[in-house]
Amino acid sequence: MQVILSDVVHHENKIELKGDALDATSWVFPNGVNIRVIRGCWILYEKPHFEGQAHVLEEGEAVLLHLWDPPGARAKPDKISIGSVKRVVKDYFPEVIISPLEDTSDSPVHIHTEVPSLEHLVDKRPQSLTVNSGVWLTYTEPQYNGAVSVLEEGCDLPQIQACGVKSMRPLKMGGLKVQLPNDPKIIIYEKPHFQGWSREITEHVSSIGKLISDEDNTDPLDVGSIRVVGGIWVGYEKEGYKGYQYLIEEGEYEDCQAWGGYSSTFQSIRYLQAVSTP
Repeated sequence: MQVILSDVVHHENKIELKGDALDATSWVFPNGVNIRVIRGCWILYEKPHFEGQAHVLEEGEAVLLHLWDPPGARAKPDKISIGSVKRVVKDYFPEVIISPLEDTSDSPVHIHTEVPSLEHLVDKRPQSLTVNSGVWLTYTEPQYNGAVSVLEEGCDLPQIQACGVKSMRPLKMGGLKVQLPNDPKIIIYEKPHFQGWSREITEHVSSIGKLISDEDNTDPLDVGSIRVVGGIWVGYEKEGYKGYQYLIEEGEYEDCQAWGGYSSTFQSIRYLQAVSTP
């Protein structure tokens, strides 16, 4: 995943990102910012450490002349400043749950795709909304119009009606790049940039630490870099396919930031079965 930011005039002050930026306050674009998202989706935040207002970037190219000001507040391009940037780890199964607050006899509604109008799902009875997975955009008007808000995994709206949400959709992500879906193969390395010991994996591994120690009789080590030769893989922070998940497609990941991790803790991995279509 990659995003490139540069000043609108002459494309100066070019910044290329492949991972999160906790503090981007030193980046200033005096004439507006040109943004090119090559792979993945990203979120710009007004303040460091992913706080304040949020602006979602989907794949493609865009020019922002105003960012944190209300639309139409200024006629001339703004000096754009950014507090932090976060890469959205690809979620292959986005889910939102709408639950009744009063009549518990009604079952919760699970949503996995865009909803152009919530009117048919949400009546006058109080209902809550929980983001179970993925990143979702909510709108104050039907058909994805009006003010937009960003809801990330774990966010709760205690009462949908009071929040004025009228339509919503999951963040659009580019299709997975897979050339060899039926030939899963991944190579893990001890250190970043494909250095140190390496292991080729072609099947599910519930404990990478045990795999290494069983072979070499050494203490379990974290994973520093990864090459995905074939298939789609899901890496897990903990053994037994638990903890944070990282969806990894074919390609090279020179360090933990490249696959969306905050550390090199990577303790189990499995591949996704290819699904053929008629």
